[in-house]
Amino acid sequence: MIPRLEAAVNLQDKPNSYQKNLDEMLSWLAAGHWELDFNHTQSGFDTGNSQQSIPILVPDVTILAHEAATFARNKLSEEVKDQIRELIAELRKRMGKSR
Repeated sequence: MIPRLEAAVNLQDKPNSYQKNLDEMLSWLAAGHWELDFNHTQSGFDTGNSQQSIPILVPDVTILAHEAATFARNKLSEEVKDQIRELIAELRKRMGKSR
């Protein structure tokens, strides 16, 4: 079995841009800028067993972006939650004064 390639193309663009975008993406992949994404597979989501799943073929930047987003979520989420709590407290304080 061959890993599947998923692509998103804006079909609202000019008619020629679809083929241009597809050609650019395929040339990127042909140059070796791809990875097998074992973390995001349909069967992996369904069963929770990524060992038995078929990986998705994605551009390598997708893996890097996912790793960056995961890092930000895991490492920075508490800081963001704390800032939101502080803003909510400040809003409540200001709303209390205006009544």
